[in-house]
Amino acid sequence: MKKVMTRGALLGWCSVLAAVPVLLTSLRVISYLVELANTTGGLGRYAGQMWVAALGAVVARHSADLGRSSAMQAIARLVDRVAKTAQGRIGVLILGESGVGKEVVARAIHARSSRASRPFVKLNCAAIQADLCESELFGHEKGAFTDARAQRRGWFEQSDGGTIFLDEVADLPMDVQPKLLHVLQDGQFFRVGGHRPIAVDVQVIAATNSDLRTRMTAGKFREDLYYRLNVIEIRVPPLRERPEDIPVLIDHFRARLAEEYGRPAEIPPATLELFLRHTWPGNVRELENLVHRVALLGMTPDVERLLTPVAVDSVPAADGLRVTPLKQIARLAATEAERAVIVATLHSVSGNRRAAARLLGISERALAAKLDRLGVGLDGRQPGSAERDRTSG
Repeated sequence: MKKVMTRGALLGWCSVLAAVPVLLTSLRVISYLVELANTTGGLGRYAGQMWVAALGAVVARHSADLGRSSAMQAIARLVDRVAKTAQGRIGVLILGESGVGKEVVARAIHARSSRASRPFVKLNCAAIQADLCESELFGHEKGAFTDARAQRRGWFEQSDGGTIFLDEVADLPMDVQPKLLHVLQDGQFFRVGGHRPIAVDVQVIAATNSDLRTRMTAGKFREDLYYRLNVIEIRVPPLRERPEDIPVLIDHFRARLAEEYGRPAEIPPATLELFLRHTWPGNVRELENLVHRVALLGMTPDVERLLTPVAVDSVPAADGLRVTPLKQIARLAATEAERAVIVATLHSVSGNRRAAARLLGISERALAAKLDRLGVGLDGRQPGSAERDRTSG
């Protein structure tokens, strides 16, 4: 039997039957432990709160390094200030290109706030079926509609006391937007088919890569909701504008892969040089994908083609030299990067379009449009590639 003490006071006694050391270097492991400690009754209320607080502090330390660049250091300082006010319901809007790490910033705000021990719920508004969006967010009563065979608690209710992250908020259906505004203003909502208001204490963090002002002008996003969400605005710069963050991110992804697969995730120095010179149109998501592929498969020809500067048509300059238009370089590089990321994702899920869309953080409709535009089949091949494979064999 062992005493459980805090600040000189005896909390109680416990018996240690077995112990397994856990290296708290994985945010995923830590998050599971926080959730376990938050839901279990076996620790006792006070001891459980202490355990949750301690693990929350570890989460905060491990999410502290958002980047080494001056831009990300400024964001880290802003995150600290926002986290101190997160016990209130202040609106936070995170802006930036697709794949820059908006969710990482949202999780950092949550982890450093007093809500760290409570749920963090991420919802991709673009991936939720429009006619089910209200039910997903706010729940429904039994019999509210044809398939409502039982009462269901929505994500706002399930994240009470914590943080809800609304990614791609620009795609929120217009008929649901006033209901979200009501929650932000009054801290309460009604389930679909319900007549009793339900009060919640939730920090709402929204994110988008769309221009919300343009959508407001087009009548696709409410102006009052925009200003309620955008009390504090955080803009995450693209990776090409902060190359000093690339080595930090690579080390982070390598450490995570080493932990997941139980062996070192090596990136050859020559490959690292190519990584540092690449413009990363797919941002951090593209970097993570390529680190994963190189660490597991080595420098494959498709990765080498992606990282090697693309040959493009040039135009004559006044002095007779040939000059490549910058817009053409950027357009071709972005297209090749997008194609490579989508192909790799489809391969990883054996061509399952729904799973691929979920991993890419876009809707199935958006993925289908990209596949058609890029000329990529569901198996990840471009038209004619199967014929080329047969003839080359």
